[in-house]
Formats: sequence, structure tokens, C-alpha cells
Amino acid sequence: MYQIRNGRERLNVDTVDLLVRKLSEINGSVSIILMKPSGMTAASYVDVSNGVIRQSYGARMALKASDFALNGAAFQ
Repeated sequence: MYQIRNGRERLNVDTVDLLVRKLSEINGSVSIILMKPSGMTAASYVDVSNGVIRQSYGARMALKASDFALNGAAFQ
């Protein structure tokens, strides 16, 4: 499960496809929390502009759906 945090708003989504769809509707910076089956969490911080999702830090690479998988690049 994933949680999109945008200011005080919290949106839980169950699949990567739904996560990417919801992110593409946002313009601005959000954090994404991955809730792992083990109970641990991982965070990713992204900027979304005109449907393009980029990491907020580092190389600011554009992210695709597979990057949000359990061991994807968004959470490394």
C-alpha cells in the first residue's frame, strides 16, 4: 500500500497503477510512503509538473510506474 502526502492531505492507494494515476493529477511536491508487508516504511519525495513525476533530490530523474515497485528506484 502507498500513501500520498500533500500538505495535510493523505490519500491511500493500493496499486502502483493507481498511485501513478493519482500523482499525474497533482502539480507540486508530495511525499510518497510505501508501506512494506514487513510493517516497515520507505519514503520518496517527488515533484509533479504537467503529469511528469521527478525525484525532488539528486539527479531529479523522471520516474515511471516500475520505479515505485517494492524495490524500485523511487525508494532507494
